[in-house]
Amino acid sequence: MAKYKIYRVLFITMIAFRFIKEDIAFKIW
Repeated sequence: MAKYKIYRVLFITMIAFRFIKEDIAFKIW
């Protein structure tokens, strides 16, 4: 259960980071 929770948080963080990275790249361009 705890392992699943950690993986879920990691997955959400990865998606959020990707969106933020794209947003920053879009602002730079």
